[in-house]
Amino acid sequence: MPIHAKQVATGVFYACALLDDETVACWGSRDHGQLGDGATSGQRLGAAIVPGLTGVTRIVVGNGSECESDGSCISVGTTCALLRDGTAQCWGAGNYGQLGNGKQGTGYFEATPVPVKVAQIADLALAHDTGCAATQDGAVSCWGVNEMGYLGFTSAKCGPYFAPGGDGPPRVVSTSCETTPHVVAGVSGAARVAAGGSHQCVVGADQKVTCWGDNNWGKLGIGVDALGPSAPPVPPTTVANFTATQIALGSSHSCAILADGSVSCWGGNDAGQLGLGNQDLESAKSKPTPVPGLSKVIGLHVDDRTNMTLLSDGTAQAWGDVNYVFPVEPVPGNAAVPSPTAMSWVTSATDIATSGFVNCFVHADHTVTCWDTLRPNYDVRMQ
Repeated sequence: MPIHAKQVATGVFYACALLDDETVACWGSRDHGQLGDGATSGQRLGAAIVPGLTGVTRIVVGNGSECESDGSCISVGTTCALLRDGTAQCWGAGNYGQLGNGKQGTGYFEATPVPVKVAQIADLALAHDTGCAATQDGAVSCWGVNEMGYLGFTSAKCGPYFAPGGDGPPRVVSTSCETTPHVVAGVSGAARVAAGGSHQCVVGADQKVTCWGDNNWGKLGIGVDALGPSAPPVPPTTVANFTATQIALGSSHSCAILADGSVSCWGGNDAGQLGLGNQDLESAKSKPTPVPGLSKVIGLHVDDRTNMTLLSDGTAQAWGDVNYVFPVEPVPGNAAVPSPTAMSWVTSATDIATSGFVNCFVHADHTVTCWDTLRPNYDVRMQ
């Protein structure tokens, strides 16, 4: 029978849904414990309940990567569930400490939920090998990979890890990571938190936006950019003259829903991810810039350079890198769409999610439909 859910989250090769009874069900690849069902190989075609989780209010997924001893690199995912009691449980990849449970290491993952070492959580976000939580007192704690101190503090080296060696053997490297959630100094009054992998933002109770971390391409929205891999991280800085109700971060850009239901984006634009109708690096923006033609937006999901919005009438639009979003390319021969484009098959939706590969939406009747390059359209059912 079809699952009945109120929210969905997607990984590169899997997805999870928050069911109506406040439990979680997952399906897809499980080679790194992504499904939370204890299995560590193969894939599950039907959804299965994650054991031991009840009272869940939200689920989030972070997509990352890991390089193996032969130098090859693979996609891995981490999933977290926020519980009604203000705690969180996570499962999947933990190689850079992104489970927030004090552990890290090459090949480390958990195939069943483990507790995150932070309490009184109000909001939760995952990105590429990182996680952040806004707590009920308005503070923010982050964990996971922390190169250059982009999380807002410095961390000790973790590893060793493998990295591609070019034409030679794999290199053995270490990188800074935080395995236990660490409070970010200079952030207060946070109501919602978003993570992008190397930059983070919060929306305060007053709807003001504060961002910190890597500012390449101006993705912090503070009016300046910092190009180059050695640019120092920016401490928490308020985005001037800007308020929002929700924010979502990609790898090189940021987008936010405003109180009037419009959307503004800023940062890199090499795949048209700012929605401005053009596509090139020179059109990057260092301040929030309105996305033309978008209104009545109630939901926003961003992954890497892919953007999706959910509108109040239950329809959806996407732009940026949409190579795995549209069954037929809106612009033949070009995976990048620089303006919001209707996803005509999405109707009566109440939630939507993308990983850039797997895409799902929740119907008004709480059933779930997902699609990707291998399965153009299918209903998710319990196995």
